[in-house]
Amino acid sequence: MRRSRPPYEGRRFVGDRRFMVVHDLDAEAREVCGCSIDFIPLGDVATFEPDELWEARRAGFEPCPHCGLNA
Repeated sequence: MRRSRPPYEGRRFVGDRRFMVVHDLDAEAREVCGCSIDFIPLGDVATFEPDELWEARRAGFEPCPHCGLNA
């Protein structure tokens, strides 16, 4: 689920710099052991311009295994 508050600001792809993982907020897994997007410290949140998976991958982020990203 996309979030409108900073630093997310409606973006689809959000990275966690601690683990170099990118999450898809449109396909976020909310179950136990799923995505931990809400627990990323604000200073470790990465967003991408353009807001595309390929840009996150170019920046060195790997897709979250829980988000169903198959790129």
